[in-house]
Amino acid sequence: METTVKPDRIIRVLVVDDSAAGRAAIAEILGQIPSIEIVGRAMDGTEALALVHRLNPDLMTLDLEMPRMDGFTLLRMLRAQHPMPVIVVSSDSRPEASIQALELGALDFVVKPTQLAGNALATMGRELLAKIQGLVGVALREQAPIERRPPGSVTLSAVRILPEQVGLVVIGASTGGPIALQSILSAIPGRLSCAVVVAQHMPAQFTRAFAERLDRTLHHRVREALDGDLLLPGEVLIAPGGKRTTVGFNERGRLVTRVSAPAAGDAFAPSIDVLFETAAACVGRDLVAVVLTGMGSDGAQGTRAVDELGGSIVTESPETALISGMPEESRKACKTARSLRLDQIARLLWQLGRPTT
Repeated sequence: METTVKPDRIIRVLVVDDSAAGRAAIAEILGQIPSIEIVGRAMDGTEALALVHRLNPDLMTLDLEMPRMDGFTLLRMLRAQHPMPVIVVSSDSRPEASIQALELGALDFVVKPTQLAGNALATMGRELLAKIQGLVGVALREQAPIERRPPGSVTLSAVRILPEQVGLVVIGASTGGPIALQSILSAIPGRLSCAVVVAQHMPAQFTRAFAERLDRTLHHRVREALDGDLLLPGEVLIAPGGKRTTVGFNERGRLVTRVSAPAAGDAFAPSIDVLFETAAACVGRDLVAVVLTGMGSDGAQGTRAVDELGGSIVTESPETALISGMPEESRKACKTARSLRLDQIARLLWQLGRPTT
């Protein structure tokens, strides 16, 4: 199923928050954009669900902690009854709550400050406006579960001539990435013979909760990357939010992650481009770089570096990508990049990264 936030008409937004002050603040922020119309306000999930069916809004901002029906329950019901773009705007300070909301179908999240005034409110407003404006004209499709097919190989000729095994897998993702990444990792049946490093656009503190949640729910070992971590077979390292994560060598010549403050030119932290470029410089043709769902073009420059140094690039197909912006930009930047569905990506990584017997 596909919905679109259309640029050729007013974007109709439903604001859901149990606080009257919260509803007023969000409505005032969104009122700064002439193309946005607040069509309704709801104080809990029960009222919001009724307004969704009556008003059919284009987008919802959603609090999580509400009486009667909370945001988590509402997300479950929306996914079953009325799929639509949802941006969580919540003061819930637990990163785990926002990660759970993403798993339930929320598109993105913004942390609502405890004091709805001053610089904190202005910062939240800029972030919320940027996320909504970034969705204008973007097709959003309901993300289907990964296909469960019998074990088998994908056609390697659909990518490029690859080695029998790869030395490292790097993955970049943004909006919709948590679900896509979980789908891929859950479909890989065993321990890989290489490490995986993931740059997922996410704020500081949230990447640790994301890694811990994946580690609890998957059979892979997943953790947030630290400076100097060895890239060990079978481990999945999540680049920390708000930091620059690169791949390098330690004093013994072993591959490690390097985590530092962002550089002045970094558009994102973590940066997919920076991760891909440094990994390509270290690993060369034994690298596979994967670009998953997301808005914008982060990863496109990095894929060029991977290609120039002999590595292989896989982008998520529009068939499964929640948002095709980043994969499409990488395909434009690198003609050797091939498009695969999530289930195909999982099977390819297992085929290239499983231990030899």
